[in-house]
Amino acid sequence: MIRTILLCLFIVLLIGMPAYAGIEYLALERTYVVTIEESATIQKLLEGGHFDRMNDAITEKAFPIKSYGELRIKLVRGAELFPTATSIRTNDLMRKLGKQGLVPISAGYLLALGTEYPNLQRSMVIVGLGSVWEQMGTFREDGHEVQREMAPPLVVYLYGSHVSRTVDLCQFRSTWDPKTIFAVVAK
Repeated sequence: MIRTILLCLFIVLLIGMPAYAGIEYLALERTYVVTIEESATIQKLLEGGHFDRMNDAITEKAFPIKSYGELRIKLVRGAELFPTATSIRTNDLMRKLGKQGLVPISAGYLLALGTEYPNLQRSMVIVGLGSVWEQMGTFREDGHEVQREMAPPLVVYLYGSHVSRTVDLCQFRSTWDPKTIFAVVAK
């Protein structure tokens, strides 16, 4: 393993790619084992993850934990599934994952991944499409409530840098950039 990392870093330096690119490649080539205990809650996972920044809307109510136990998580770049695409439709992505026997992981397991492998998100953005939060939005005009309708659905994602680690929410898009990395598990 150490030889592989050193070789990868040497190649990265030799061809002038950013240093994180080699680390990201190695991260995508392995499986990550994470466990959620039955006593776990979203709040406990957030606290245990020691994230530097957290979105306050990531709660048990928005993203309830529905399954417990051990999972073997794989990280998949959208471009691996659609090599020539400039964007990936969510429906096509879910269909392709299903054909490969994969499903996106839930918010709870994504937080567990960030907790058990804290440096992983420092070199890449990781999206968990398995839990979607659909909430009502209230829109106001001149201080009066105009209408209530569904706000855009949101999913949890991890990102960071060498300085900090963040867990946040992004819109569940109709299309994704092929560079996006999705956390998945075998059905």
